[in-house]
Amino acid sequence: MNIIITLDYELYLNDYTGTPEMCLVKPMQELHRVCEMYNVKLTVFVDAAYLYKLFSIKNNSIKAYKDYEITVDNIKWLVDKGHDIQLHIHPQWYYSSYKDSGWDSAFAARSAPFAASDSVLTAYPQS
Repeated sequence: MNIIITLDYELYLNDYTGTPEMCLVKPMQELHRVCEMYNVKLTVFVDAAYLYKLFSIKNNSIKAYKDYEITVDNIKWLVDKGHDIQLHIHPQWYYSSYKDSGWDSAFAARSAPFAASDSVLTAYPQS
């Protein structure tokens, strides 16, 4: 029997967002440590909208730049450890703004229908 363990790799977005270190990096390091004991690999669904939003603003804020680098380095580390990375998108990031104090999630805008759903895919650079 094959068992596939999947999880979402996303920064919690609500009244308080948290930091990449506490919400992404440290939990993934601990999960990896446990998985390594049992020779288990994870399928990790990375929130690409969050990552793209950070990428698009990283030159406007030192903190955003650091958050982007920490997150990307952690994803690369997961790949190096043999975990599978897959696409995951939460469109609320399109309606969110970043301040050095944290994210403003714009929940009213987020609850509106996501117009032009094809823009979700075309927003990301092609490789």
